[in-house]
Amino acid sequence: MKTIAIAGIVLITAFMPLPARAVPELLPYLYATTFCDLRSVGVDKHTAYREAIKRSLYDFGNQSIMVKYGNGIYTSDEVIGHKAIKKTCPQYMR
Repeated sequence: MKTIAIAGIVLITAFMPLPARAVPELLPYLYATTFCDLRSVGVDKHTAYREAIKRSLYDFGNQSIMVKYGNGIYTSDEVIGHKAIKKTCPQYMR
């Protein structure tokens, strides 16, 4: 009887739909560190943001949590990354 129940669970989970597209996640502290390091050697703000995003995006297959921050809706890791930059190197946020 236990074998049938386990086989049923395996069969059900095998046919569960997968997300259409996995959304990459931003590793907030890697993002902040990269941004601050690039700004400290003279890279302009927009290039530092762009490069920090490229270097800190990873696809773990998880769904990010959406949150309201300021006037927009962002993923929670974007908000945490922004706050980490404000803590780590606020002088480069200007």
